[in-house]
Amino acid sequence: MTDPKLRIAYLSGPTNAFEILAALRSGAEPNYFGTNYMREFLIFADEIEAEALIATWHDAPKSVRRRERYTFLNLPPAQAIGLGYHLQLFRQQLIFLWHFLKFRPDVLLLTGNQEFWWVMWPLKLRGTRFVASFHGVIWPKFRKPKIHQRLLLQLNKWLALRKLDAAVLTSEDIRLQLQEATGQSYSRIRVLPHLPSYDDRQFDGIVPAESLARSPFRVMFMGRIEENKGVFDLVEMAARLEQHSPGAYRFEVCGSGSASERLETEIEARGLERVVTCNGYCDPPRIREIMGRSHAVVVPTRKDFDAGFEMTCSEAILSGRPLITSAVCPALHYLKGASIEVEPENVSQYCDAIRRLREDDALYRSKCRQCGPLRLQFLDSSKSWITAMRHAFEEIRPAQPRRP
Repeated sequence: MTDPKLRIAYLSGPTNAFEILAALRSGAEPNYFGTNYMREFLIFADEIEAEALIATWHDAPKSVRRRERYTFLNLPPAQAIGLGYHLQLFRQQLIFLWHFLKFRPDVLLLTGNQEFWWVMWPLKLRGTRFVASFHGVIWPKFRKPKIHQRLLLQLNKWLALRKLDAAVLTSEDIRLQLQEATGQSYSRIRVLPHLPSYDDRQFDGIVPAESLARSPFRVMFMGRIEENKGVFDLVEMAARLEQHSPGAYRFEVCGSGSASERLETEIEARGLERVVTCNGYCDPPRIREIMGRSHAVVVPTRKDFDAGFEMTCSEAILSGRPLITSAVCPALHYLKGASIEVEPENVSQYCDAIRRLREDDALYRSKCRQCGPLRLQFLDSSKSWITAMRHAFEEIRPAQPRRP
């Protein structure tokens, strides 16, 4: 009799996993810049020859599709607001739970919709091992949680976090919160840190920052175009710097999101069309091109975004560009030598940091040179998510074959 395959139920997020598998099988080059954890999961699942039920909620109708050893279950994302939104999320999780119970997994891998992991506790009664892959902090770092968030956090502590067998996490901020949330249970959880990992070839051909003429001084933003990502703080920075030194600064914005149209309207209303360029979604070659003409990267994420790492911070360092950000971004813990830290949401300090990098040649060159040693940690496969997952799963064995 052949050995049973490990069965993994994966509570993922808003991503089209079926298309990512198809691209992986075709050998196509990834059309995104940076680390894609769904692709990493599929490579890992291939490696261990697991059977997997992958639950997602991207913008498409409900569907169940199968390819090879993988079943892909997708539900439309929640659309309501307020209480209705949370009720929709709860219902969504119950549907996922029902499918997971029928699948009878050996392991439940928890990633998406973190506030509702507690809904999955019946799987624990069936003997399922719980492995969490944290990509966001467990509670807001710089603001008091709302009443409903505190309630959901308590349910998570009792029914999910303290039941974990392993936790794969992407920042020291998350580890400290997990330790606080699980109390005495923390000592029996296998805690495995990792960093976003990159292929150095993603950064081939990017012009060294120190070789660029310093005028105008170009600042790059890349990421989702949302208010909590600080894009409107970015507009205010551009307005103040242009008023202080006309023509001396330019901002390049790469990305799309629900606030894209509003952002462009704001730029036009303030007469900043020549100062701030909105490039929209950019494929990897376009990202490399814009990076190559930029002097620095700004990540102005606001307090109401529960960042787990903020990979654009690591991408700044990998491109050899100084980073300007705040402690809202846990990545700062790993990148301080090549960064300028400012207070969260303090536009004046962001402006001052940008001016200092432009005007102080010694400071700018020092920050650029410190990118070299810091970038190595993101190219080290021993610190990757897949390596952490191998360690998380190495003691987990498939359940005995189930009776028909």
